[in-house]
Amino acid sequence: MTTHPSVALPRPLPRSLAPQHAETLSGYLLNLAHRLGDRPIDLAHRIGLEHTATAGSIDTRFAVAIPDEIAARFAHACNLTADEAARLTLARWDGLLFDSSAPGKAARTVQGNGWFVPVLSRACPLCLADTDSTAPERTTWQAAWKTPWAVACTRHGVLLEDTCTNCGQPFGASGTRIRSLIPNPAFDALHPAACRSRPNGAAALCGARIDRQAAEPCPEPLLPLQRHLDGLLDGTATEVRSLGVPVTPAQHVRDLRALAVLLQLADHRPPTGSLPEALTNALVHHLDARKDRRASRGDNDRTDRTWTEPPTDTRVLAALLHQAALILDLPSPEDARDLLPPLVAAADEHERLAWSRVRSAAQPSDGLFRYFAPKRAGTFSVHMLRAACPNGLTITSDHVPAYLDQERYDRWFATFDPSEQRNIRRAVPIAIVQLIEDCDLDTAAQTLGIPRVSAQAALIRAGRACKRTDRDDEFRRLIGQVAQDLQADPVNYGHRRRHLDAAWDIPETDWRRLVAEMVTARVARKDTPWDQRRSDLRIWLWSHVTCGDAALAPMIQSKSATRRSTNEAISSYSTLRRRATPALTEIVCRYAERVTQQIAANSAL
Repeated sequence: MTTHPSVALPRPLPRSLAPQHAETLSGYLLNLAHRLGDRPIDLAHRIGLEHTATAGSIDTRFAVAIPDEIAARFAHACNLTADEAARLTLARWDGLLFDSSAPGKAARTVQGNGWFVPVLSRACPLCLADTDSTAPERTTWQAAWKTPWAVACTRHGVLLEDTCTNCGQPFGASGTRIRSLIPNPAFDALHPAACRSRPNGAAALCGARIDRQAAEPCPEPLLPLQRHLDGLLDGTATEVRSLGVPVTPAQHVRDLRALAVLLQLADHRPPTGSLPEALTNALVHHLDARKDRRASRGDNDRTDRTWTEPPTDTRVLAALLHQAALILDLPSPEDARDLLPPLVAAADEHERLAWSRVRSAAQPSDGLFRYFAPKRAGTFSVHMLRAACPNGLTITSDHVPAYLDQERYDRWFATFDPSEQRNIRRAVPIAIVQLIEDCDLDTAAQTLGIPRVSAQAALIRAGRACKRTDRDDEFRRLIGQVAQDLQADPVNYGHRRRHLDAAWDIPETDWRRLVAEMVTARVARKDTPWDQRRSDLRIWLWSHVTCGDAALAPMIQSKSATRRSTNEAISSYSTLRRRATPALTEIVCRYAERVTQQIAANSAL
């Protein structure tokens, strides 16, 4: 492997080992120390993992990732490639369980902490005992066992064990306050599957063989859950949903974690019969212990680690993940309306400080967002819109009209408050642009050429109209249907808006032709000057071609530089439209079609 010129490489080991598939670094070192007959700490010094001769432990952070220079020494000494060395760490799941590139604050709270304790592990005794006949002492501690996303072994159909039955210590625990990648590494090498705990500072290691422990059959509901989790870890599950909304595997993992933590903070007891009795009893005991601990520490306890560390007990963790998965399997966010709000309210009541931290760090998916941050989940919240329109849109904001046409309004929104028709017809396109571009209201309004104040007023009034009748969810679903309809037959309205700007006017030749047609059809009114008629027709044509709100036509000149005043122009235009005969409408529409064709052909107007 390529190394930095300043790195002093240790001497290669005379005998090394090839890493097993999905093996952990600690498991690899245990096997190598056993093969060489070395104490783990001495081996760590020899292979460059610990360069300080006085070090009495091995850095636990190496379980997640090994710094480049240390990795270079380690790989050289063990005759490994750079990729083989990296694959021994949990860095294989960087971007899924955590994000090492996230900013410092985010890395400490959301993705950087992958909700695992690097020194601890679960294990399947049957897998540890299942060794190759040519190397019966070579056991494999699987990397997935260090994560909270492995609670069962689908190969043997058993629950993973988490505690040594001889000494009562969790797998990987030292039994003392000193944490090390390998427990008590200064003690002699044991069999790789032996417990290295030293409870209460005993003079000798436990030494009990974990591969000889009894394994408990896995309850049937947990096997499909574990297969789903395995698919997330190995990358085979690429299409996953949270509350019916398509999400990435990394987002789904974050949602499972957030709900598992919420269930604990809310002190939620599973209904009788929903889980096997052993799992229910374990979870109830865990929640009782949390409740007692909270009572002894007070409301301002800042030592709670529910968000950063999962439960050690496999049965507790399995029960929590099973309940969380059932919630995420609901077909839509609305189906969780009776379930999640009481949990959030209970968490806020019981552990407000811890819940506020979790809520700010969880980064829930769009489907969960409405429950985790209800005050920010307005009718036109982008999170809420994405949850209501889960199918990806391929159109751009250019394909969205600035004003919803009458036909689409009548098809989907006619049953809403008719007094808010104009606001709804303005609000829907703005919401669709926000959905497509993932932008704020001001950007969406500017994209469509709608003044910011007008856009804000439209969204506020349309939102109130929905809330009065409790039709927010329906309204958002209809917005999604409009977006899909626009995508099915895309029209480049943005191209038209850019052509028909404030400076656009009807060409003189075309205007004379239109005047002649209006005179011939006897639709010209003697009390309307031709200049005024021309201005009104410009607004009409702009509205027709761009599918925009005539009141917001860019060619309407305002008398005030600070406030848009269009009453006079709109009054004249409205009179024209109200009194327009079929013959005049036909003349205007025919010319509008011609203008549309010219724009499509990029002809000069």
